[in-house]
Amino acid sequence: MPLLRLQATEGTCRDRRRIERGQRSHFENDLRAVEVNQGELSLYSELLSEIKARVRHAQQRAVLSANAEMILMYWDVGRMIASRQEREGWGAKVIPRLAVDLKNELPEEKGFSPSNLKRMVRFWSETPELSAIGARPVRQIAGDKLPELATDNLNTTLLLQLSWSHNIALMQMLFYHLQLRCFVVVDLKKGEFKPEYAGKMNFYCSVVDDQLRHPQDQPTLGLILCRPRIGSLPNTHCETSTSRLGWQTTN
Repeated sequence: MPLLRLQATEGTCRDRRRIERGQRSHFENDLRAVEVNQGELSLYSELLSEIKARVRHAQQRAVLSANAEMILMYWDVGRMIASRQEREGWGAKVIPRLAVDLKNELPEEKGFSPSNLKRMVRFWSETPELSAIGARPVRQIAGDKLPELATDNLNTTLLLQLSWSHNIALMQMLFYHLQLRCFVVVDLKKGEFKPEYAGKMNFYCSVVDDQLRHPQDQPTLGLILCRPRIGSLPNTHCETSTSRLGWQTTN
């Protein structure tokens, strides 16, 4: 009996060790599987992030491209109206008529009100740098590729990236300073500062003071920003004796 008991005990111990070895083996396999899964999960997350970034980049480029084409279209409409007015001797009355007819002919299109058509004409006259890519004959548009929007001209690139409302704000070269409690007229000039710019700015400030300034507002400030020629030495700031007009050159 003792011998049988000893053999049974040894068999039980061997079985227990075998079970323990099996459990350790399964546990080690499970650990390796977890490590592999974590590695695959990390790689998958990296792939997902790359795809998301690429999709967002494409969406941003699509928005910028659509905005740039709309800006070029507005510029070209302004060019066509102004050139016809000059060539045919048409006055300002043609713009309200165009607004009505465009609304009837293109009811799904927005943005062709009389005031916006006038802004397009002004936009064309004040942004000659867009002429290289903005003017395309109507007969070539149907089969023509979109213009290349990448350009070395910084002004052109910025104009095409800005929304139409921001371009309008820049043209209405007009802001309100909350801390100073006054209107600020900003005039952007390409090239060196010229004395006649100051005279025009004084006139603009006077008009704003007469038509927009409230009794509690301070006198309107005028700011002229000039972009000097490459290689010239820019002056940093200059003020007139009126203390409300300044001009600054930028690189």
